[in-house]
Amino acid sequence: MSLCLPIRYYRLRISALMQFLALGIFCYSSGVCAMSSEQVAKTLMQRDQILVMRHADAPGYSDPLGFRLGDCSTQRNLGDAGRTQAKAIGLWLAQGLQKTASERQIYSSPWCRCEETARLLQLGPVRSEPVWGSFFERPQEEGRFRQGAKQFLKERYAARVAGPNNPAMIVVTHQINLTSLIGSWVNVGEMVVLRFNAQGEVISHQRLAPIPY
Repeated sequence: MSLCLPIRYYRLRISALMQFLALGIFCYSSGVCAMSSEQVAKTLMQRDQILVMRHADAPGYSDPLGFRLGDCSTQRNLGDAGRTQAKAIGLWLAQGLQKTASERQIYSSPWCRCEETARLLQLGPVRSEPVWGSFFERPQEEGRFRQGAKQFLKERYAARVAGPNNPAMIVVTHQINLTSLIGSWVNVGEMVVLRFNAQGEVISHQRLAPIPY
């Protein structure tokens, strides 16, 4: 990888780090940040921040041949450990959100393992959002996903500017989707705070330390 990156890249990274330092957040050289649930909640109150997470632990790999959306019996689903994990993450997030964010918007990929993860967070009604669906079996559709995610973020940014409140926004999606946006692997249940601009472009990200369960 070339080290000759545009000056704008470094300015954005420094700006993001300064924001996190102002909130008392420490980030390791690996990019993983040690944040309290209240710090996460305060971050999500900003119009240009959103939390995107990979679904909780689901045994197996990809989906069975011939799986169908809307029919969980044909898909790879959460196991007992994944359900415990999702509940633990939800409890952790709720500790901060109940103090700072009365309004929340929870979005999910239409895959069953994502929707169940989102429901088990118990943070509010879950809205199915097809744009965050997996393209693992169709890698040629990555460009379509990235464009769809950009439009999604652009619309949410505009709504926050126009509205009186900045609801905390959380998205439950898949490894391949998050990796496409941040350029690195994410583990099951891992959470990433994305910072984006008015055009819906992701300009920086901070990975959160895993939640014990």
